[in-house]
Amino acid sequence: MMNYFHYQYVDARFDGEMDVKLTNWGDPLEPGDYELRLMNDDAYVLLAKMAFTIKP
Repeated sequence: MMNYFHYQYVDARFDGEMDVKLTNWGDPLEPGDYELRLMNDDAYVLLAKMAFTIKP
């Protein structure tokens, strides 16, 4: 099982765009390196990932 601190549903969309607003996840993220992952519906099948950094 993988550790995570939040998830957001994409409503089974096949394409398009989605805003990922870090403010929707509660407290602001601490500075550091993170990874955003797109997973298959109702499964832990990784479809895509993107690294990002929160700077102080």
